[in-house]
Amino acid sequence: RTRECAASASDGTSLPRCRQADTRALPACPAWSDGVMATASAAPVASIREILTPDLRRLLLGIGLSSAGNGLAIGLFIVYLHQIRGLPLEASGLLLTYEALLGLLCAPAVGAIVDRVGPRPVLLTGLAVMAVATWSFASVTTMPQAVVVATGMALGNSMTWPPQMVLLTR
Repeated sequence: RTRECAASASDGTSLPRCRQADTRALPACPAWSDGVMATASAAPVASIREILTPDLRRLLLGIGLSSAGNGLAIGLFIVYLHQIRGLPLEASGLLLTYEALLGLLCAPAVGAIVDRVGPRPVLLTGLAVMAVATWSFASVTTMPQAVVVATGMALGNSMTWPPQMVLLTR
C-alpha cells in the first residue's frame, strides 16, 4: 500500500512529495500523523541523449580509443624493448614501472597548470609530447636513452588525464 502527500514545513514552505509505504524504517511524512512512514520520490532522470552532446561524444570516443590503444600497446611494449631494441626483460619492466610512477607524481602539478592555463593547451601539449616520445622509442638502443624517452612519455601521459577530466565536466 502506497500513498502520496504534499506536506508543508512549519515555516510555510512546501516539502518534496512523499510516497507513503507501510514500512517503519523511514521517517514519517509530516502531513500525516497516523505513524505510516514515507519515502521521498525520486527526481526525474535526464535522458542519455540529453547528456551526451556531440562534443562530449567526440571527447569520450577519443578517450576510449586512446585508452584502448595504450592498453593494447603496453603489453607488447616490453616485448618490443627486449626483442627489437635489445634491452633486458627486467629493465624493460622496470622502465615501464618508472614511467607509470613518474606520471602519477606529475599529475598534481599538471592539475595546477590546467587551472592556470586551461585544459585545451595542456592537453594538446601533452599529446604532442607523447607523440614525440613514442616516435623516439624507435631509435632507442641503450637503457639511458630509454629512460630519457620514458620520462618524456610519462610527462606527456600525465598531461593528458587531468585536462580530459576538466573537459568532461564542462
